[in-house]
Amino acid sequence: MQLVFFTDLNYRFTDRDKIWAGIAKQTPIELNSFAGENYKFTDLDHIWAGIVKYNLKDYHGAIKDFSKAIEFNHYNAYAMNNRALAKYELFDYYGSIDDLSSAIEKDISFEGCYFDRGLIKIKVKDYQGAIEDFNKAIEIFPAFDDSYYFRGIAKSELHKYKTAILDFSKAIEIDPKNREAYYNRGTTRANLKDYLGAKEDFNIAEGIVHNHSEFYYTKGLEKIKLKDYRGAIADYNKVIRLNPDLAEAYRHRGIAKYELQYYQRAIVDYSIATHIDPKYAGWFDDTKERETA
Repeated sequence: MQLVFFTDLNYRFTDRDKIWAGIAKQTPIELNSFAGENYKFTDLDHIWAGIVKYNLKDYHGAIKDFSKAIEFNHYNAYAMNNRALAKYELFDYYGSIDDLSSAIEKDISFEGCYFDRGLIKIKVKDYQGAIEDFNKAIEIFPAFDDSYYFRGIAKSELHKYKTAILDFSKAIEIDPKNREAYYNRGTTRANLKDYLGAKEDFNIAEGIVHNHSEFYYTKGLEKIKLKDYRGAIADYNKVIRLNPDLAEAYRHRGIAKYELQYYQRAIVDYSIATHIDPKYAGWFDDTKERETA
């Protein structure tokens, strides 16, 4: 689950946005000092402010800002998606599902919403609903192993063990280092009394290093070389989940997003990379110049 900014290719990233990106990991005091009493907020400012507060784990404050953005623009699917994630952090699962559903209504091609909504439906034990969402996520992006993995989890909960095994196997085919997929395939095989197959899967899972961020990082680099940018983003999402302070992961994920013309998402990643390691500061300006050229 990931916060998003804008993918509207007609939108031009401004110096005002650049200021927000530059303070995206600062303190609330610095943020208030930047805003000032006479500052006139727009929906884009409220999205940035919400991202700042989300990063500071001020989820209630983030929800207020994302709500303000929606008041400015009722069709802003990105604000709805981000508010859903803030609600999720506060365990408001049904509120989160409602926001993701609204985001999908506004932008049916918003692939991450289906996956995120599927995850939350598992939380509330709506397993059939989760399966339907993962079906849609797979239809939009069939190379993402986690969609198959979590669809397999939902099917297992409904005792659809045979098709769950197929999903775990597909997840393993896409990512042979998916430790959890081997483990859950083994558990599902045991439910079908295939104890030999279960033992084999458990042994493989035990031999895979759990925090294998270097593997996914290298895998992402290779996918960028092959111009499989969506696959690279999926790998760098895993790297960041395992090692959230690795600036190189944000930088390369930003490169992949840029190649997919997700310019604003790329700039958000570049700005985070710069905050972790200032040597990447030039990447932000280079991307802005190429976008507006």
